[in-house]
Amino acid sequence: MKPTLSPEALSARVGSDTRHARVVGILCAVYPKEISASNLMVRAGLQFHADRVAAFTQLCISVAHINSRLPHRVGWKIDRTGGTPNDFYRLAPAVESKGDAA
Repeated sequence: MKPTLSPEALSARVGSDTRHARVVGILCAVYPKEISASNLMVRAGLQFHADRVAAFTQLCISVAHINSRLPHRVGWKIDRTGGTPNDFYRLAPAVESKGDAA
């Protein structure tokens, strides 16, 4: 599915009331660039410097939640370079698989 909203419109639509929304908003703000997981956690209000494990767990939960809904609704997803706090995150257009094409 091609994105139906620009990153700016997506950010405005999701707001900033929840952790998930803050993560999306930050990724929209840096689009098309990527952001380090540690910087993303700090900017999203997660206590990365106090408890790295809990903060990274919360980020992973948010990314899983967002990626389970966002691609199907507006055509965006969150990509990451790996599964550690040393990796990078970015907003990316969701790619339609052959099984999804109608």
